[in-house]
Amino acid sequence: MSINHKKAEKDFLSGKEGIVWATYKQEQSEIISNALLAQNIYSEIGTGKFNNRKVFLIIVPKQSDAENAIDFIWKDGSGLCLKPDWYYPSGEKNESFERWLNGNFKYKRQSN
Repeated sequence: MSINHKKAEKDFLSGKEGIVWATYKQEQSEIISNALLAQNIYSEIGTGKFNNRKVFLIIVPKQSDAENAIDFIWKDGSGLCLKPDWYYPSGEKNESFERWLNGNFKYKRQSN
């Protein structure tokens, strides 16, 4: 699935059109999609543009699962607690994803 028009950051995190996450890294999208599947949440990977760069989108087609996916990926402190790639300097690794991937669960997202 390809999303041809430009999106704003909020569109990648809100569940709009089923989009629950975006990343510049294809591998990250595949790993998170598989983690969602382990939570019994089916997702698809699509592509789009953000900041004139290609992004890989995690899309949850079943709207009733989208909020659970959002909670699991970034919103709930007991989930993955990820921050989007664009929160980090260009070319830097996504530290929140790397922490989770390496089993470092000491990191807790601060409430907004």
